[in-house]
Amino acid sequence: MKILIKSIRLKLSFQAPKEEVKRLWVYLPYIKAGKLEKIPAKYRGIFTPVLLKKLPVGYLMLDGHHRIAMIKALGLSTIEAEIR
Repeated sequence: MKILIKSIRLKLSFQAPKEEVKRLWVYLPYIKAGKLEKIPAKYRGIFTPVLLKKLPVGYLMLDGHHRIAMIKALGLSTIEAEIR
């Protein structure tokens, strides 16, 4: 399931490292086209689904805070999510 990053309400204490964002910026056209196989393997982990838990009033993020920060730094708006 894809979710909009804006729909996740959380305060991130982690800021994506600028040097990592610069390295990934080169691959942004491949990321937007969904061609993750063209991205070096060490960066593909960023695109694994985040883990959310369904609550009566929304979702609780269990795993993926740093991935959300990196995706936001790249200017992307959606990320895959696994809901338990």
